[in-house]
Amino acid sequence: MTERPIRVVVVDDHPVFRLGMSALLDTLDGIECVGEAADAAGAGTLVDRVRPDVVLMDLHLGQGSGIEATRALSREHPEVRVLVVTMLNDDASLVAAVRAGARGYVLKGASAADVERGIRGVAGGDLVLGGPLA
Repeated sequence: MTERPIRVVVVDDHPVFRLGMSALLDTLDGIECVGEAADAAGAGTLVDRVRPDVVLMDLHLGQGSGIEATRALSREHPEVRVLVVTMLNDDASLVAAVRAGARGYVLKGASAADVERGIRGVAGGDLVLGGPLA
């Protein structure tokens, strides 16, 4: 019997980033991209519908805040783990994300291997702080 793949949703307001991240996820064994959203409202609706294991969340969304979206997802779907994937490399953003319920924080400049480790780590219940943030 094979294990169920880790189901992931990508939330980012940049279409090319979403497309690239989704394409990357589809190359990883045991990880499946099950949807994409461009904003906080779309993230909530999508998570309600597809029930992923992990949400990759940008902090700057065109409409809405990634911090507020993370807080809402953590409250409404405590079983879903949020891994922040952002350009923001500062302590205040990291602390705000973790306080909102994020289980991991990885910079957008991270390698594919770092993103994969982050996804697997938060899916397994770990707190993951990638690269220079650790």
